[in-house]
Amino acid sequence: LRPRAPPSSTARRASFSKDALSQYGEFVRDFLIGNKILGTDPLPFEKPDFEVLSFTKEATSRLARIFARNLTAGDVYYLRGEVGVGKSVFCREFIRAAYEEPDMSVTSPTFMLMNVYDDLLDDPPIHHYDLYRVKREEEMFRFNLDNTIPTAVNLIEWPEAIKPKWAPEERMEIRIYSVTSDDIRGYVDEDVYQQVKALEDSGEYDDPYDDSRPRLLRMYSVGRGWQSRLKEVADAYEEETVQRTVESAH
Repeated sequence: LRPRAPPSSTARRASFSKDALSQYGEFVRDFLIGNKILGTDPLPFEKPDFEVLSFTKEATSRLARIFARNLTAGDVYYLRGEVGVGKSVFCREFIRAAYEEPDMSVTSPTFMLMNVYDDLLDDPPIHHYDLYRVKREEEMFRFNLDNTIPTAVNLIEWPEAIKPKWAPEERMEIRIYSVTSDDIRGYVDEDVYQQVKALEDSGEYDDPYDDSRPRLLRMYSVGRGWQSRLKEVADAYEEETVQRTVESAH
């Protein structure tokens, strides 16, 4: 028998440890070379304002659609995470939701570095960045961020390319991790842990880029403006989760 699949997602406003020591070492390194700012950038051990443990791509997509309900010029989303973890999934579903076109073709700006969506009727344009290939500081000049960020909604994958002197003081940090059964033990009920462990043992999660692998999405409000807005997102996500659970029970 195929192992039973875990629930689509769980969410809570609490802390979760994922390679904490490694993250702390990376932060210290980035702080010493000037890539992080104490008092602005979230610390590795800092409690996230909201987090979602996702067992399907749909959970990530649903979160993106909720964020897209509020399109405000100057909004900045930092999407952090390894290759294939789901940053582009979030951005694609965010843009589709903004256009209210669930099947809209949304390509990743991997080679162009930036895609612009500027034909929304009553909302600001959306700028989708992929800065993975940006290696030199002077390459950032082409984006003219001081002038473009305040006029658009900005989805930025691989924001590590943005130096602190250019980093927006107000932004939503979303960090996405691919996690294992060992990572989530103690975070979820024992039966969910056993379901994930059984899927791992069966080889179901062997592909590190498989969208069905568990993902942890951790959200941090940087700047006061995002605190109340993230609470609204968290409330909406949890309300939808409860509604879906009730509907599935019937």
